[in-house]
Amino acid sequence: MKTKSKSTDLATGLKSNNSKLPFPDNKRVELMQAGAADLINWLNDQMKNGLASLPTYGSEFWETISKRMVDSKLAGLSNRIWKISNLIENEDEWEDLVLSEISELYLLSNALINLDSFSQEEQLDFLNVSGFNITKKHLENSSIISDDWKILSVRESTEAKIRSRRTWVQGMQTKFMGLLLEYAWGKQGFMIDWKAGRQFKGDLKIYPSSYPMRLMIVNYVHLETEIKTFAAYPDLESFLKSYSKAISLKPIINKFPLCLKDVQIQAKDESVFVIDKENKSLECNCEASLKWGLLAISAGHPIRLFATWDGQRLEPLSVIINNRFISLEYS
Repeated sequence: MKTKSKSTDLATGLKSNNSKLPFPDNKRVELMQAGAADLINWLNDQMKNGLASLPTYGSEFWETISKRMVDSKLAGLSNRIWKISNLIENEDEWEDLVLSEISELYLLSNALINLDSFSQEEQLDFLNVSGFNITKKHLENSSIISDDWKILSVRESTEAKIRSRRTWVQGMQTKFMGLLLEYAWGKQGFMIDWKAGRQFKGDLKIYPSSYPMRLMIVNYVHLETEIKTFAAYPDLESFLKSYSKAISLKPIINKFPLCLKDVQIQAKDESVFVIDKENKSLECNCEASLKWGLLAISAGHPIRLFATWDGQRLEPLSVIINNRFISLEYS
């Protein structure tokens, strides 16, 4: 089924085809549920001991519980445990951030244990974010969305010889904002050379979800045109309403995409904020060098900004100023 309809929601207004959703077998689900119960007990112990005790633990403490999650096929929860460790190590005011991560781990663990309480798409979301991978072969019956696509950001990272690439795109007609997530091993290259700020025409399959965002290329043709603008929320209130709608459908969204127009970048102490025309603000989470680069690029002028939102802070990824697209580089 192909979809090509206009939508006023910049993230998505589309539904995935759930006629044949991919699920792990019962044995794996039971293993994941047992691991989730183990994690809840561990989290309870940490809360009894108090957050103040967490910085006193060495790497072995985190490795032990992380390995137990991996053994239970819960790699996604293992990664979140390491995120807590990194927040404690790298953030001066880590307490609220860690408490938020612990809350989400509770939510995910309880959802896994009580899967039957949710719809099939919600069950798949919880299994997917916890460690069950949906592969290309699972997408045979998925819906297809056709459009001309703007490439808003391309980011690569490497972990244990596995390279990953996150490419955020926005449909010109549908305004659908989605993610192409790809992996390559070792020195192996990615199959397609995406460049931020360019465009392509293509058919993309939608990964099943209660709030679909991830996409897979079916076919494509590169276009010569460069991005001079993109559809954007008029203010932060409009964005936050859309985000609230999204998390009401899918409670765990690690990175939510957003485009904003006519915003300014301002610094306060060591932090950088995005300010809209109503003088409302959200804090940015970016490297020190990029903070000052972002301030220099904007120079106090209104810009269009593409970023992702983790529920607490924005991560700026690209801007448009005077019809010029600029991809923000992270080290």
